[in-house]
Amino acid sequence: MAAASAGHYQHGYEGLVIQPDNPRRQSSDIPGFRHYRASHPIPDERSVAAAEAALKLASGLEADDLLLVLLSGGGSALMSLPAAGLALQEKQMLTRQLLSCGATIEEINCVRKQLSAIKGGILSHFLCKSRLLRDVCRSLHHQLSAHQHPLSHRLWRAQCPLLRRKLPL
Repeated sequence: MAAASAGHYQHGYEGLVIQPDNPRRQSSDIPGFRHYRASHPIPDERSVAAAEAALKLASGLEADDLLLVLLSGGGSALMSLPAAGLALQEKQMLTRQLLSCGATIEEINCVRKQLSAIKGGILSHFLCKSRLLRDVCRSLHHQLSAHQHPLSHRLWRAQCPLLRRKLPL
């Protein structure tokens, strides 16, 4: 996706490519793009570095900048920045617990949004100055890592019934 976009815009762009260790497709070096490897499904320090790079890129946008966000899944682990007061190790432990108790990806992402300094609409606050294009399937937009609408605590608990039953919240 990044290579096709770079070919379309030709010049004057910069971007990030964030991929798991073993992607289905290898990303070749694309001029103007910084490449990050990160861990999936359990986030690691590289996931934090990728999230920080995304926030840095987004926070530097100007009103005339055009931002094209291409998401193909996995962003919740690949771009993981724990919320203030939460250690990466705690987020890793919780992710392992969620995976082992049979939580669905929707339920896992429901929790991840609440424990993130980038998900649940936080990244989108940095984007308000730029023109934003999103390649998002409308029926799945709420599951993607750049989802624009943070969940309230009450709605979060209502949407995560398995977690209320299986995990001490």
